[in-house]
Amino acid sequence: TLASPILSNLSKGDLFGELAIFDEQPRSATATAITNVELIVIQREKLVSMIKQNPEQMNEIIKGHK
Repeated sequence: TLASPILSNLSKGDLFGELAIFDEQPRSATATAITNVELIVIQREKLVSMIKQNPEQMNEIIKGHK
């Protein structure tokens, strides 16, 4: 089997998958943790509602996607 390429190494506080919430398209990458992690799952409807209430949050999401 071929080894999957590493696209990114994430650290505490990093985000992934956030853009999938907006375009609702499937992704071809898989996230794999190499240590114990805690994840927060945010449903699309909840995030959209939060952004409507505070549009500046969108800037924070985009900043996290560097």
